[in-house]
Amino acid sequence: MSASQKILRKGIILTYMVLGLTGIMILSASPNANLPNKDIVQTEEVQSRSFRFVLLEEGRAALMETEGPRLIHIIEPEENTFLRLTIKSLQHVRKQHKQSEEAPFRLSLRKDGNLMLEDPSMHSELAIRAFGHTAVENTQKILSTPSVILAEVPAACHRLEC
Repeated sequence: MSASQKILRKGIILTYMVLGLTGIMILSASPNANLPNKDIVQTEEVQSRSFRFVLLEEGRAALMETEGPRLIHIIEPEENTFLRLTIKSLQHVRKQHKQSEEAPFRLSLRKDGNLMLEDPSMHSELAIRAFGHTAVENTQKILSTPSVILAEVPAACHRLEC
């Protein structure tokens, strides 16, 4: 990878981080933030999945089911930068508010077609479509990806080194 490609890559990553933090700030300052739940208009969920985000070596991350040792997906360093940086931003907000960084996240598809990334521990949600078609397409795959029991994957993957 040339020096100019590395600079461009870092610029793109920084842009995603700024967009993610901006989205979080907008959500936390939304007019609905102080309303009781009954006043917030939400459409019915069609599909949802809770998962934990675990950082691994060499820039990889694992999406793990919240119940049991089940692996949903390993995100490689060059893969799904939007999701990786958004979740890291959400974890940073958790840390600032002294909340557990290990709490699960929730991804849900709503009846109106909105794909939402939720942080139940901070009572916030983020509309993925605000970040474009590619972000929606890459993130929506997580809803339908079957998880694998860690004991069923090769030994290297059991240590989350796959």
